[in-house]
Amino acid sequence: MGTVMSLQFGFGGFANAFLLAPLAQLMGGNVGAVVRNCVLIMCFIYSVQGFLFFTEVNVTLYPYVAMMMMLSIFQYSLGTAITAKTSTIVPKKMQGTLMGLEHSLFAVAYMIGPQVGVAGLAYGGVAGLSALCALIFATVLVVWAAFHQSPKGTAKQC
Repeated sequence: MGTVMSLQFGFGGFANAFLLAPLAQLMGGNVGAVVRNCVLIMCFIYSVQGFLFFTEVNVTLYPYVAMMMMLSIFQYSLGTAITAKTSTIVPKKMQGTLMGLEHSLFAVAYMIGPQVGVAGLAYGGVAGLSALCALIFATVLVVWAAFHQSPKGTAKQC
């Protein structure tokens, strides 16, 4: 488990260091599109994972770990893109406060997430837990689409 977690951090760091900037450039510098696409991809991967375990397809350890590696790439890129996006909409003197608030919210998620995950796993198995994760990201996508603002303050399609 420690090796897999270390690999996830490594994959996430690699994605942030080498892939995030070219990806954002490919999308015309639209960080909102990067956020949307990361959330969409994570929702999709969790849905596939849930489907595979729900249908009792013989999922071995390696495909499961590969899906977790893919999720880590988009998870860390998502966190970085959200921070980049939100820091552009507040005055410069408030950016440190915003980053502190965001990191506090991430810390709360790290404290609450395991309990929610264990409960989801206990009640629904891996398929139920994956479906719960997909539902959470689908909800995030709907909220993002509803409230995403352009730099001029007008809602735009993300």
